[in-house]
Formats: sequence, structure tokens, C-alpha cells
Amino acid sequence: MSKRATRFYDFGEFERLVVAARAMDARAYLLVLLSGEAGLRLGEMVALEWGDIDFVKGQVCVQRSAWKGQVASPKSGRLRYVPLTKRLRSALRDHRHLRGPLVLYHDHGAPLTEGQVQGLVRRAAKRAGLFNNGPHMLRHTF
Repeated sequence: MSKRATRFYDFGEFERLVVAARAMDARAYLLVLLSGEAGLRLGEMVALEWGDIDFVKGQVCVQRSAWKGQVASPKSGRLRYVPLTKRLRSALRDHRHLRGPLVLYHDHGAPLTEGQVQGLVRRAAKRAGLFNNGPHMLRHTF
């Protein structure tokens, strides 16, 4: 039995997704950029804190991941630093809030869950007319 090749977007498809996500919702836009331009995994996005983002150095420190409500080390077991693109840096600044330490919250104050993050990314892909099985596919685009 052979393994299926991992599907990822080409540059044009990714840009269509970015445009659709931005038109849909500021959070969806940020999620698409975090996964597609920074290569963050689903749990890493959910566990991302403002203290992990260094706007001066232009990087994000990926040091934790959430899975089923539990926060632990990233999949690799060690932290990594990822550069911020101009577009991602701008989206993060625009998204800045005082709800708490996490980057991703609902407007009513509850943190986003892994399922909600997947749903936002999938809806943006559908709006762009693209197939998507969640943020992991965008990680491969990165």
C-alpha cells in the first residue's frame, strides 16, 4: 500500500484563500496567515500567547501546543523561532486585544478551541472554492 502525497496549495490558491479569509473574518485571516506563512500547527495556534510574539525582532517563538484542552510542548518537544512576514505582523498588530494572554479568543472572551480553528479555516477555503482538510494542509504550503 502506498502513501498518498500530501496536498498543499500553490501560490495562487493560497492567495485566493487569504483573500477569502480576510473578507470573511479577521480571525480567519489571522489563522490562515499563522498556518500558511508561519507554518504553525493547529495546537500551536490555539496555545499561542502574546508574549511569544516579538514585533521588534519580527519573530514568533513556538513553545507550546494545545491538544484536547491540555497545553504541552510542541510536537517536536522543543521551541522554535519563526520569522513574521509583513502581512502576518500587520494582522497580529490589528488583532491585538486585552482579553488575556492568548492571541485567539472569541469576541465574548472564551479562547478558541482546535475545532473552532479548523472550522474557520475550512469555511474560508470553501468560500475561496478550494479543498481544505484544516490548518495542517496550510502548514505544508508554508
